[in-house]
Amino acid sequence: MASFIIIRLHSVVPVNGMDFQAYLDGLTITAFDLRTEGDPPEALIGTAEYLAPPPPAPGPFPPPIGTPNPNTGIVQHFADLASIVHESPSAC
Repeated sequence: MASFIIIRLHSVVPVNGMDFQAYLDGLTITAFDLRTEGDPPEALIGTAEYLAPPPPAPGPFPPPIGTPNPNTGIVQHFADLASIVHESPSAC
């Protein structure tokens, strides 16, 4: 079974997903279990590093926007709003 720690990061002001992705460059998160005893009093659980998605491969079917790097430990979740089609309600 995989183990995950989910952390929600957000900017002070709203930004689009592609701009927020730049904020993640160089991000490493280190998690400690503060319930343990000893010297030092916390135990390292693990670290995760953000690795940017690779550039899309040329071809007729590039991966969708937001496809994470398969080697990353931190994944950004966002919706490509340009690909969502909204229909206007029709008048009765």
